[in-house]
Amino acid sequence: MVSGKYVDLSELFSVNLYQKDPEPQLLLYGRLVLTSQPKKQCHRIDKIATWCKGFAIYSTVLVLHFPHCWNNLTQNKLLILRTYSHHSSRVWLAYDQPFHKHATATRLTDWSAMNVQLFNFHGLALLFAPRP
Repeated sequence: MVSGKYVDLSELFSVNLYQKDPEPQLLLYGRLVLTSQPKKQCHRIDKIATWCKGFAIYSTVLVLHFPHCWNNLTQNKLLILRTYSHHSSRVWLAYDQPFHKHATATRLTDWSAMNVQLFNFHGLALLFAPRP
């Protein structure tokens, strides 16, 4: 995160950090024959409370290294919370991950404003998707 790489917020939960153990493998004549199933994450971000927890961890680490980022990160958190309160579905979640990937890829420093293109593509697509 400090190096400018994308970080999935759910990977910051301590219980998920322990899930990253190397997987057992079976090698035959130096070739991979069998691997075990990848471990599933214990905590995923699927509710606003878990997102807030992950974003708080993310923000704390980032602000320790870049104190001037505090305002933008706080504005981004408020933007996600407003989006959550205005829409009954998971529009906030559909928007947040693509936004963070985009912000990392473009080295975006101002996270305080909604990226309308990403919101329209990811968020509104979820709103208007046919229900099963």
